[in-house]
Amino acid sequence: MRRLGAEIAECPTKYWWLGGFGGALVAAIAIGSAIKTETGWGWTWRGRTLQVKS
Repeated sequence: MRRLGAEIAECPTKYWWLGGFGGALVAAIAIGSAIKTETGWGWTWRGRTLQVKS
């Protein structure tokens, strides 16, 4: 299965784990974003507070 995936993606088989790692990283960012938005902790960017309009 890994060899077939490597042939399709043209990626060496020793890097197969990066696909799962990338997916977990994106999921963690999405969950963190949802939590910050829903709890009202808000966001800051360059020292400015960004508010979510209700």
